[in-house]
Amino acid sequence: MEEVLREFKKLASSLINEMGTRQYKKATECIFLVKDLMDEEAWEEYVKGLYLGHSGKRNFWNEFKERGIY
Repeated sequence: MEEVLREFKKLASSLINEMGTRQYKKATECIFLVKDLMDEEAWEEYVKGLYLGHSGKRNFWNEFKERGIY
């Protein structure tokens, strides 16, 4: 399970770094799949860490807003 989480996180980070609407959508899918494999608090910390590293990528964060995550 840990390996699956690690790989999904790596894939999401890679897609975010590529930049682009299509990549952001795929990255968001990965991040929400990870949510199902983690407890809520750990997932929130993971997303906060992503925000710290990618706060300027408004189009990426719009994907979260569309899902009701602010």
